[in-house]
Amino acid sequence: MGQPKTLTQASFDVLVREHLVPVFKRYGFKKSALNWYIRRDEQPGGWGIINLQKSAFGNRNHITFTFNLAVMHDREPEHASKRRSHACAEQQTRIGRLHPSNLDTWWDLKEPKPGGKELPDQVLEIAEEVCPLLERKAIPWVLTRLAGPPVVG
Repeated sequence: MGQPKTLTQASFDVLVREHLVPVFKRYGFKKSALNWYIRRDEQPGGWGIINLQKSAFGNRNHITFTFNLAVMHDREPEHASKRRSHACAEQQTRIGRLHPSNLDTWWDLKEPKPGGKELPDQVLEIAEEVCPLLERKAIPWVLTRLAGPPVVG
């Protein structure tokens, strides 16, 4: 059996379950692990993907993450029936590129130091920043490109 979850890991789960999942559900995305998929069958058919990527440099007490956005149109008939990784998409970006700063943006959730923000406050602060960014920028980016013509290249 694995180790019990740390407070940081449990707080991350709360962020995903209570804040992110409802946003994606409103737009018809389905969750699988830390990926949200939406399928478009009308021509041009394809998949839209929003991937929550945890940093490889994080740990159980400090979770750093960002969002990768991707669209892949069906190039072959078998593409319609299986979801693929955002990494092989013809169109992709990171959420920070849609932010006014146009910077690669990562969020941190970590065990507080004495006098620091408690984890529930960190979760709310992150949710208040991320959820509107998902709804106003990331999800429209995916849906607009999914409805448009495939990128040739």
